[in-house]
Amino acid sequence: GSLDKKLEESKEQLPIIDVVKWVKDVAEGLDNARRHGIIHHDIKPANIMMDKDGNVKIGDFGIAQAMRDSRSESITKLTKAWASPHYVSPEKVLEGKEDHMGDIYSLGSSFYQLLTKKTPFDKDDIDELVRIRTVEDPPPPKKHRAEIPQTISDLIMKMMGRKPDGRPTYRDIVNCLNAFIKENDKKKEVKEK
Repeated sequence: GSLDKKLEESKEQLPIIDVVKWVKDVAEGLDNARRHGIIHHDIKPANIMMDKDGNVKIGDFGIAQAMRDSRSESITKLTKAWASPHYVSPEKVLEGKEDHMGDIYSLGSSFYQLLTKKTPFDKDDIDELVRIRTVEDPPPPKKHRAEIPQTISDLIMKMMGRKPDGRPTYRDIVNCLNAFIKENDKKKEVKEK
């Protein structure tokens, strides 16, 4: 099922290390897609699928395919209309278009929700929910869940930066998450001794 369902069905917070591994795998997948000229445009927990072995895969590349289809006459209309309000990038809101940095923003929003069980912006009005990301940053995820390591909270905030050129690259994200996983494994080894 999707990570959205896993989040919904979980009575407790999802383990930080699991979420970090899932986001790392998604970042690697999105980076690979980007190298092949594909941008997803709708990254959210509902489009990240998990198999029975706990591996995650990116689902629903429908909007990405439409963007690549040169015969599609409604690309602009489609990209302006196609936006999940909790995950849409500020540039897509302001300009109606985005590059792979928009996927990084959406992945940051998803990361935030998977760790905190809250969406970054808590607004009921859809117009305000979409608009607010163009003028404000969300509260840091660490504010909602104290045990989130500062490096992870900071990374999420950078991924959700309002200016695309201030966001980390997929490589930066993967390197940061790999360092966290390695450090976590070392601590686990010490505890087991």
